[in-house]
Amino acid sequence: SQNLVMLDLMHDKSPIISHLKGLLEHPAPAVRAQVLDLLASAGEGEFVREASALLADQNGDVRIVAVRYLRQFGDAQALDNFHTLADDGDLRVRGVAIGAMAQAGRMSQAQVLDALEDPWKGTGAEAGRAEAAQILCGMNNSACDVVMVRLLRDESPMVMRAALEGVALTGRRFFQDSPCTSSAY
Repeated sequence: SQNLVMLDLMHDKSPIISHLKGLLEHPAPAVRAQVLDLLASAGEGEFVREASALLADQNGDVRIVAVRYLRQFGDAQALDNFHTLADDGDLRVRGVAIGAMAQAGRMSQAQVLDALEDPWKGTGAEAGRAEAAQILCGMNNSACDVVMVRLLRDESPMVMRAALEGVALTGRRFFQDSPCTSSAY
């Protein structure tokens, strides 16, 4: 794992890409997740098939990285696989999948709001909402404004922070003047 951190510091990763592919089947989940993340940050989009297979990984962190990778490089068929994760037992995975589907236009605002209801209470729910907030609020899509405002008003400071960080990336004036971003919240 420390060696992977060193590889991440390499400017030109092209000589090692073929060696990294084999590590996507490593027994340690942290290695699988880190390798796929490394491939994504290197702009290597040729591992869609391997990332799609990792959507069924036993480890939630690996599934999250796979969704992020496929959101960046996947085709329509790869994005269809996210529907199975919308009900994932790990609420962080669920949040990433819902955010990715909304970003790809595969879920309406009403469907996203529905998905953010009751299942988002309890253990892991805060982290799941924070994952969804980071993705959904970072989208420059006015169709998701109602969802974004809801996440900005969340009771959890972690979720509010993730939502604010996402909104800051959009630079949209709507959020600068919105009462939900004032210090009263």
